[in-house]
Amino acid sequence: MKKILLLFILFFGFGSSAQITTIFEACNNTNAIVIHNQTLYIGCSFTGNIYRMPVNQPNPTLEIFKTGIPALQDFCVVGDYLFVAQRAIPMELRRVIKLNLNVTDPTIEIVHLFSNPYGLTKDSNYLYINDTQDIYRYNFNLENAIPEVIISNTGHNIGGNGMVVVNNHLYVTATNQLKKYNLDTMAQSIVFSNSLNLKGICIGESEQIIYNVNFTDDYVYKHDLLNNTNTQFIYTQLFSPGEVIFDNNYLYVSNLEGGQVNRITMPSLEVSNPLLENSIIYPNPSSGNFTIQVQDVSLQGGQMVIFNELGEIIHKEIINSKEIDLRLQGVASGIYLLRLTNKDKEFVKKIVIQ
Repeated sequence: MKKILLLFILFFGFGSSAQITTIFEACNNTNAIVIHNQTLYIGCSFTGNIYRMPVNQPNPTLEIFKTGIPALQDFCVVGDYLFVAQRAIPMELRRVIKLNLNVTDPTIEIVHLFSNPYGLTKDSNYLYINDTQDIYRYNFNLENAIPEVIISNTGHNIGGNGMVVVNNHLYVTATNQLKKYNLDTMAQSIVFSNSLNLKGICIGESEQIIYNVNFTDDYVYKHDLLNNTNTQFIYTQLFSPGEVIFDNNYLYVSNLEGGQVNRITMPSLEVSNPLLENSIIYPNPSSGNFTIQVQDVSLQGGQMVIFNELGEIIHKEIINSKEIDLRLQGVASGIYLLRLTNKDKEFVKKIVIQ
């Protein structure tokens, strides 16, 4: 039990520090990273190699997924395909391509040629492509679809490649600014404009949170969309962060000029919220059966997530009543983290299975 508790403390921090592990350093330049089906795909821009490795194994095997794609910029997974933004010379290699994730050494399928494709992201129906001065939308549900320009003359400088879609708004990094575009009206607004060399962004543990990195700053920043605050969050130990992704309570950050990918555990999720302190979990410890009394009605409609000491999600469900009967059958004994969240409300407690 002491060993499990130690692992739990190392993972969740219980303080301002975070555990940082270099999980990849097989090339001199990393840029694009994405996780799909618990597999991390890593793009090396100089060599044109795409590597992959499982993230749910203690000693993962690294393998080359595809070679021959120089100057790759960004990844996005749609279904069984890895979409890749590639900006190389000659002009025929400035394009977006897709690779079948279920095939060994997949054939390159060209989606479309562009001028300077840097960033990719998606929502339920579309792939969005940041082509420096223009943003395209591609309907990946239609055969032989042609990307259409939805935003022209954005004024973005070359270099930014971060894009995410949140609540029908497209967020785009643009050197020292984070911009957003209403996808109904295409109206533009500035989220913030005080961040030099802004690069990658990602959605965090909720759609209220966006994490971002700067090419010349070795920190991950946390932007709260509800409160419109952007704060220094976690030290990366990297001198040129290029891309950041959030997955399963970890942050993964690529080092554009150094070649590494670092995995960073999140700092303590223990919170003190007077509105939520009266929420009750019993019996605790138990054999895996818990009753949770949700005292704050604002948590209704939110999400309950259980993490193990490795930060892996073992259970998830929607909060739809004031009393929840949690049944964790077949789960190993140990210490787990239970988190109830809804918008800006959060309740976190340790639970013990004997």
